[in-house]
Amino acid sequence: MNAFKSKSLYKQLRIHINDPDNGLRTKMDHWRDASSIIRHKHWGLLRYRMQQGHPLNFTFDSAFDVCAAKDIDRDTFMAVYTRYQSFFIKTEAYAEAIKSDNMIVVQTLLHQTVPVTFDRDPQRLEDAALSCDKTFKMLKYLMDSGLFDNSVLWTRNYSWYWVFSASPSAIRFILDPANFPQVLIDKIKARAPHHPDLLIAQGDQQLIDKLLFKDGKKLFWAQVSSDWMHPQSVTPADQLAHFERIIPEDEELNDQARMILESFNDAWKMYVCPGTQHVDIGPDQRLVFIKLSEILIDWSQHFDKLGEYIMREYIKTGDCAMLQYFFIHRRQWARTSTIQSDTAKLIEMVIKHGTIKQVVSIFCSHFKHRGEH
Repeated sequence: MNAFKSKSLYKQLRIHINDPDNGLRTKMDHWRDASSIIRHKHWGLLRYRMQQGHPLNFTFDSAFDVCAAKDIDRDTFMAVYTRYQSFFIKTEAYAEAIKSDNMIVVQTLLHQTVPVTFDRDPQRLEDAALSCDKTFKMLKYLMDSGLFDNSVLWTRNYSWYWVFSASPSAIRFILDPANFPQVLIDKIKARAPHHPDLLIAQGDQQLIDKLLFKDGKKLFWAQVSSDWMHPQSVTPADQLAHFERIIPEDEELNDQARMILESFNDAWKMYVCPGTQHVDIGPDQRLVFIKLSEILIDWSQHFDKLGEYIMREYIKTGDCAMLQYFFIHRRQWARTSTIQSDTAKLIEMVIKHGTIKQVVSIFCSHFKHRGEH
């Protein structure tokens, strides 16, 4: 240890250890491919090798990888850019930074003049609109820069479908006049009725009312299907209210639902095994499930996610009255086409989501139909 008291000797030892040609290497010494380091997000190693002056194999592909690395921090990017600026000259890399929502990189490359000035092609605005995160903050940054012809966004015939598949917060961001020109907002709003399934799938009622309805009347013409259902976390009552808003009121359907309810309201009791007590959710809640099953939508020919949702949520109530009704309508939730396999599927769902009394009710119904009980 006394040897290390000599500062000069300690300095020589450090130089010796850090020299890649002296045979004293760490497990990272061989890693000189910059692209590989960047793709594995080893930012600390990248900074260390540059700070120590260690050799790095930095190429045009490495510059592209930096542009695609959205999670690179500003200090690391500026260290790389300062040392390897001559490699940041390809439009593909610049465009990739925009598509990747890599604001740190774009803020530098957009205003770069040496070694090249990047193009102001309107295609870059489209790249920003279609960027991977769909936050539209990159689009706002490019438009606010004053370096592009923003009018192409409202003079060209874009479908704007990517807006309506973005998050509700992102949709509100791009429709805010404080962020974007009103002429662009109007153009996007006009396309909303062409993509009702995307908006309705978001489940944001405020946006649905704002973009798909006017004075209580719907602005779209597409066939409604289970793809339009609210997220499966909502209650059956809210799910029904949602579909009743987008489907014209049908008194015939209401009458049919009430008739079904009356026919099953008492008939189910014949399938109850003696000595058992069952949950009774009452006719109003049962009517909700019946209406959901009878709504006039484009049901899938075999298995439907709305049908499965209805069956699962009904089973969760513990009620038994409508089990026979839902078995009759098993096309909506069963994945097979035979009574035996569909019965097995029903029992499987009840075991997973329901009660043992519902299982008993199914078996009692099955045996009574065969005259065995």
